[in-house]
Amino acid sequence: MRVGFFIGDPIRYTLLGYEGTITSVVYPNDAEKNYLVVKVTKSDDPEIEVGSIQHISPERYEHVEFLPYDTCELYPSDFSDMNIYTSFLDKVAETKSRKFLIDQALEKGDKQLFMELTGGDAQ
Repeated sequence: MRVGFFIGDPIRYTLLGYEGTITSVVYPNDAEKNYLVVKVTKSDDPEIEVGSIQHISPERYEHVEFLPYDTCELYPSDFSDMNIYTSFLDKVAETKSRKFLIDQALEKGDKQLFMELTGGDAQ
């Protein structure tokens, strides 16, 4: 279970019926004055405008629900690792599906398909 709030977290504030993104988490010297700053992205309450800034105090945190992230943000250095991994997965999937088709052709006795898949001459 999550216990902390982070900048960029998408949330739903059920008490006032709006969704938003945490833009900052304020921790002044006095711990009792902590609060979240939220930019509203969707609102069911006509008095709370989309794009407005709202503050949520700690005694109201129980009304905050975390929403799933819509996007995946990677550091630029992680993109190369991701590309290497996904290209590896693509190659593995291609190899496995080709082997599967060859096995199916052998099982069914389809000489034409087997020869096409293995690069042999079907005649």
